[in-house]
Amino acid sequence: MHSPFLCFCRLLTAIAAVLVSCGSFATPLVAAEQGSNAALAEKLQNPVADLISVQFQNNFNFGVGENNGTLYLMNFQPVIPLHVTSEWNYIVRPVLPFISTSNVFGPGYVTGLGDLEVETFLSPAEPGPFGIIWGLGPTSILPTATQKKLGGDVMTLGPSGVALWQKNGWTVGSLVTQNWRVAGPGDYNATYFQPFLAHTFKTATTIGVDSESTYDWLGEEWTISFNNTYSQVFKLGKIPVQIGLALQYYAQSPVPGQQWGFRVNITPMFPE
Repeated sequence: MHSPFLCFCRLLTAIAAVLVSCGSFATPLVAAEQGSNAALAEKLQNPVADLISVQFQNNFNFGVGENNGTLYLMNFQPVIPLHVTSEWNYIVRPVLPFISTSNVFGPGYVTGLGDLEVETFLSPAEPGPFGIIWGLGPTSILPTATQKKLGGDVMTLGPSGVALWQKNGWTVGSLVTQNWRVAGPGDYNATYFQPFLAHTFKTATTIGVDSESTYDWLGEEWTISFNNTYSQVFKLGKIPVQIGLALQYYAQSPVPGQQWGFRVNITPMFPE
């Protein structure tokens, strides 16, 4: 019997192979369409862009825990922009994790959904002074985990904020969230910080680096990872899709053995 982790690895490998092959057989892009794809690739670097997208973020980590287990984490991340007025957008970014582990919590497999996190940002439709793009809003974590080992069993609430600058293909910025427990038998107090830097070329290729850091104020522990990402936008029929590959390095983690991993992003976009 194969583990859920291995089954999902094979499924994702097949999906990525199909998408890449479709892109390779596509009609060569004319300059105008290539520029359109580059604009979409740059928009994806903006967490509060007026662009509907659905990201499947697949994370693979090995040597996790005292038993050198494997961990597969697929974050389902749609981005839904709502037009409040002609001058303001409200961006909704839910993140629902699917988790499959082997020998992480002891011998055997643990598989199921994790806790749902919802980030929201009220953001101006146009950049502000000096070209700064920003957004502010509430964030919350809901206890949707199907097994206790995969979630925190609490509901949280707190502020979220993002600020960035984009020019000539460059994107630099940071996203911050803070969550406190508001309901549930457990406890929670954590800050998440994600600075990012990326450059998008006219070929719709993006190379970026970011850091994902979480500080647990209760346990007084840091989790710090760095991601090196290479991604490309393809046109599959009429639907633009970005495929990204990232190498992950954990500089600090409370989980023994969690040091290296890789990420595969598959992101269909639905521009208006």
